[in-house]
Amino acid sequence: MAGGTSRWALHYYFRIRPLVHRALARVEARAQRIPDPAVRAMALESLATKRFHCEGGAVLVGAAPPLVWAVVVYQSLCDYLDTVTDRGPAVPSGVIRALHGSLQDALDPYAPLQDYWQRHPQDDAGYMAWLVAECQAVLANLPHYPAVSGPVAWLAARYVDLQSLKHAPGTARDRARDLQAWAAFHHRDDWDVAWWEFAAAAGSTLGIFALWHEATHPVADGRVEQLEAVYFPWMGGLHILLDYFVDQDEDEAHGDFSFVACYPSQADAVAGIGRLHREAARRAEGLADHAFHRYVAEGLLGFYLSDRKVRGALRAPAGRLLSAGGNVSRALYCLAKVGRTP
Repeated sequence: MAGGTSRWALHYYFRIRPLVHRALARVEARAQRIPDPAVRAMALESLATKRFHCEGGAVLVGAAPPLVWAVVVYQSLCDYLDTVTDRGPAVPSGVIRALHGSLQDALDPYAPLQDYWQRHPQDDAGYMAWLVAECQAVLANLPHYPAVSGPVAWLAARYVDLQSLKHAPGTARDRARDLQAWAAFHHRDDWDVAWWEFAAAAGSTLGIFALWHEATHPVADGRVEQLEAVYFPWMGGLHILLDYFVDQDEDEAHGDFSFVACYPSQADAVAGIGRLHREAARRAEGLADHAFHRYVAEGLLGFYLSDRKVRGALRAPAGRLLSAGGNVSRALYCLAKVGRTP
């Protein structure tokens, strides 16, 4: 690996990742106090099976404990909501949107806490509200947060739109139709992406975390717009489509909606994900710290494709994707294989 990549990788494994694990232990201890056993089980399941989302997101904020904590509580909230809407009782889309409103409140340090479960048949006795309040407390102390709060709110609004549409009652065809119309509404001429690639990008929190890091110091003119151009829809789409790529067998077993399945074939999926990777890397070249953001793009390939779920028929297409990232992705793949917890 090149010097910068080696430095960032070692910094991550020896400084950032331990902070993430300590933060996750704290969140897990709070989740254990949820009285409803079914809701408690969903909260603990999301922490156990999706912890790598927190590990990956923390790459973007450095080793500052407050920001790592914010990444962990916000990403844990996202993953918890995803589990509740996937595995909990079926509810109307308005209830799903009310639950996901917590994600927008978490990003506004002055938003009052709501009874997010008011219209839901279950309840978590304040666990969700605690995650929101913990995130708000960190963001309230970010010195330059107002400079990024607008784009952060836009990204969160698209995330809430996505989850409300993706989990809405109805058939998969109904949801695909509504998602396609929503993607067309937000389409921009410089976003040459399919509707499911746009939708996948909306499901990524990486752009939010990258903007949080910017708020730790004075923000240069044009910097926010440059980051937006890298992370949405390119880096975000790459991120979530890789997540869906490794989950294909699991999604099929549970009957879950998959954006990778929207491609005509596995070969088309590999080509589409590869194109998002190339465009994210190309656009990163315009940033002053372009080497780091290219490292993020290569790291996504190495990190996700090292998942144990990549087996059987997924091995060959995963190998083609990994090759697209070159030596850096392959080196990070090896590190991720060694570093994954049992």
